[in-house]
Amino acid sequence: MKRSKEAYTHKTLKEQDRGVPHKVPGLAERQKILLELWRQGEITAQEYEQRKMRVKAAEALCKKLVDVYGHADSTSEDRDRQLVREELLSTDPDLRYSILVDATAMHPDIAMELLEGCFGTDEDIDKDLVGVLGQHTSSQAAEKLIQWLARTQSKSLRKHIKKTLHSLRSKGVPIPPLEELEDRRPVWTPPPAPKSYGLVSIFDHAGRRFVWLLRPGRPKGYFVVTGVTHDHEGLLVLECYQVSSKKALSYREEIKSTRDVPVVDIDAAYCAFLLKEAYEKISNKEKNPAAEMYELLRDLIEEMVPNSRPDTPIYTVVSPGADGAEDSLGETKHLLRHDFIRGWTLSNDEVARYAEQLQEIQESPIITSQHLKKERMESCYLQAAREIFSAGPVRAVWKRRLEEMAWIFYQTGSVREAHLAVRIARHLSDPSADPARLPFLFELVKASIDEQLALKKKKEAEEPSLIVKPR
Repeated sequence: MKRSKEAYTHKTLKEQDRGVPHKVPGLAERQKILLELWRQGEITAQEYEQRKMRVKAAEALCKKLVDVYGHADSTSEDRDRQLVREELLSTDPDLRYSILVDATAMHPDIAMELLEGCFGTDEDIDKDLVGVLGQHTSSQAAEKLIQWLARTQSKSLRKHIKKTLHSLRSKGVPIPPLEELEDRRPVWTPPPAPKSYGLVSIFDHAGRRFVWLLRPGRPKGYFVVTGVTHDHEGLLVLECYQVSSKKALSYREEIKSTRDVPVVDIDAAYCAFLLKEAYEKISNKEKNPAAEMYELLRDLIEEMVPNSRPDTPIYTVVSPGADGAEDSLGETKHLLRHDFIRGWTLSNDEVARYAEQLQEIQESPIITSQHLKKERMESCYLQAAREIFSAGPVRAVWKRRLEEMAWIFYQTGSVREAHLAVRIARHLSDPSADPARLPFLFELVKASIDEQLALKKKKEAEEPSLIVKPR
């Protein structure tokens, strides 16, 4: 019985049959299938937009893979290739296969190098890689599969590779008998080195967030380093536990799946840099538990810190100048409504005197015109935005915070928000740019002053005073 188009598209997106390449659509086909599902009412408009943005992010990663691996005269360093591989490995499995298929189809000449660079990190990923090679009916693909067969110890993966080799042979690719391939297998192959992991949470309203670093132990297990950092105060909390590899990886998945605080993967070396930077911000290290713990763990952490200051990870997927720094349409102010940063405010010390100025304007018996009062209040907000963000250290702190939030937006599929955050960060990187002209910064300052004033009035109302103010 012939399946309907609706049944085909729904099944194509939901089934991930590893090793059967024709059942997994490419990224362009995924976009068409999503559109068809939405038109047929199989998915909501919101779900369609969310999944479409995920596919667009996958397309950007696919292009980046080609850019990093695709040129023989490329000056890309091994570090760049490692970062893009780690990003690929952290991508959702249902999109990763499509990315690999499209990337190798765009540049067949880089296919072997790209797939080799990703092999050996995870068995499920390895099966995806084998499936992609199964689509290349060439002697190079067969030779690469034979090399992998000789290197792997997993029975399941070996069976999968043999099945793919049989398929290639049936398509006319010359392959020696499998009995001869077994003779090539080494008696023992050293296991791949354990991988380090890094994770970060979103920032809270005060600029605090969690940083995790999972490092392989010696000779086995993992060190799990957990820190709480603050934009200004530095390292607030630091703890370290040594656990088995199984528990460490289970803990990592548990952290990422929590719904209370969004958490995403990030380069482990960058996490080590964040912890070191936070330690250096501590003003008084004496009798500070976090500082004392860092000094005990210094070698464990700083072995991973790059020699030069690393770029924020968002710039591995988004060009710094891709969106410009201007915001003539006021798009950036909508970012403050996003759940990840709703409630962000400036510190009380930064806005206290502007809150007093605003209160004087609101309660002034001289300014009776509501129009004039509104103008004065607007002027107060503009003055506050310009003066607060004229300080280099303040601009630097907020630039970094927005760049790191852009990475979290990108990793969670909010690509538009990631680009908006990068746009604000670019504005802050220009000392000559007027902060008051960027709606996000203006609205941030306004919300902070209004909140401070509301708290001040509430406190005054709760504390009875013998002074009678004129009305």
